[in-house]
Amino acid sequence: MTKRERFNCAMKFQTTDRLPLLHCDPWDETKRRWETEGTVDWNHEFDGFDGPLQSCWLYGPFQGPIPPYEEKVIREDREYLDVQNDIGQIERRLKHRTSMPFFTGYPVKTRADWEKYKKLLDPDSPGRYPAHWNQLVQERKTTASDEIRGLAVWGFYGFPRQLFGPEELSVIFYDNPDLIREMNEYWVNYTMKRLERALKEMDFDYLLIWEDNCYNHGMLHSPKMFKEFMAPHYRTLIDFVRKNGVETISVDSDGNVAELIPLLLDVGVTGMHPFEVAAGMDVVKIGREYPHLQIWGGIDKRALAKGHAAIDAELERVIPPMKQRGGYAAGLDHGIPSDVSLENYRYYVKRLMEIS
Repeated sequence: MTKRERFNCAMKFQTTDRLPLLHCDPWDETKRRWETEGTVDWNHEFDGFDGPLQSCWLYGPFQGPIPPYEEKVIREDREYLDVQNDIGQIERRLKHRTSMPFFTGYPVKTRADWEKYKKLLDPDSPGRYPAHWNQLVQERKTTASDEIRGLAVWGFYGFPRQLFGPEELSVIFYDNPDLIREMNEYWVNYTMKRLERALKEMDFDYLLIWEDNCYNHGMLHSPKMFKEFMAPHYRTLIDFVRKNGVETISVDSDGNVAELIPLLLDVGVTGMHPFEVAAGMDVVKIGREYPHLQIWGGIDKRALAKGHAAIDAELERVIPPMKQRGGYAAGLDHGIPSDVSLENYRYYVKRLMEIS
């Protein structure tokens, strides 16, 4: 089977020659470590996989403000850089090691701020598509026709979260709910208009919706808020992409997503990822509870730092039952931290390919 055939058949719970295998990127420190341990090109370490855990077409700068905010250093000390990024957030970056993103400022605080920001979100702005888009379309019909590809967008918690930050957004839901309704109404219409050309000119395997609306103990908002502020727009967007030939819709949220899953299934989402084991997510258990849910990831990245026996045990825990269940794409539950040696990683890849 080709990579795309394998992935799409698996997502339809059909028989495949083996599980589709999806890779996660290593942290920057991990890349540097691997270079000292023998890798020449860390991308080469992914050669046996079918694709990345997330294929993000027309994401990043293509959906954000145009023109983008100027990236500039706001503050610097011995350990940190506070940098204004291209969407207007103030991002605190560690100078000497990688960490999860931490933000100290956001571009929207008031309705007036939103009105200014909205003017930068014109779906027809030049730059919504890469300059070599026509070449990419042709390549995907010929030389790169086997690559799994997904459209990626911010979701209806993820979008206002990017502009307000999670703490302020939690307050805005109560203090100014009409503003959130207005923003998400704008976002769904903007997103559909922006993606219309892509869906007509190229075939995609899935829609990826980024939310990050959970933490290690559960959701960052209530089910009631999901149903009121997010669910209607999910239904609109999912109906739109399905009419344009995309059947697989996967939501990306870290943390404990147990309470979120049934809410997403109710609005037409078909899958989730990456299922962080450290947050209590067990894909074998979830797979039994939701037999039609498409599941990506869920292999505990921490096992890779513990050695061969731990890697074998984790793969035996996950792969045989999920292979039998179907609807599963195998991969880690997040990026690869720097405590993972190149030798352990290569052993993981070897055993994953053998057992899948």
